[in-house]
Amino acid sequence: MAATALAESRQLRYAIWTLTHPSRPLPLIHLFTVVCVTLLLGGVASAISMSAGVADAYGDATHHLAIARRVFDSQTPGFAQLGTVWLPLPHIIFMPLVAITPLFWNGAAGAIVGAACLLVSSLTVFLIAWRSTGRALAGYVAVVVLLANPNLLYLQSSGMTEPLSIAVLCVQAYAMMQIGRAHV
Repeated sequence: MAATALAESRQLRYAIWTLTHPSRPLPLIHLFTVVCVTLLLGGVASAISMSAGVADAYGDATHHLAIARRVFDSQTPGFAQLGTVWLPLPHIIFMPLVAITPLFWNGAAGAIVGAACLLVSSLTVFLIAWRSTGRALAGYVAVVVLLANPNLLYLQSSGMTEPLSIAVLCVQAYAMMQIGRAHV
């Protein structure tokens, strides 16, 4: 009886392990598809937001870009300009792009960073779902759920910090999942 219970326990652990550890590598065409779809939707959302003039509808979006720009262009330029109520990481990431004057004035600097963050989020959500189930379809469903959120598509087209926060959380979740897998 104990041997049967032990065998069933091993079978259950093996079944769980095979579900969480896909035996075959992920074909790159899936990642390429996620990249293309994400960049297409993010680009369309940014184009719509900018053409409608709402990419900077939140005052915070323009302030984030302006804080990053002050590091280069103010009466007292320098990294001391980053000392605001917001954490400095988004502003540091915006800095190379806002140094290009047209990208700063039309808000494209925020849209570029937002699109990159949306792409990181999409890829990691896909990988989390794929690694959890072993099926690419699960990854695609997870990406569709993420990209079907119009609020997120709008936020990635502006200079807001939420897309960066979401990307960092997705990467952290994926890293924790990988660490957990290594210790199973």
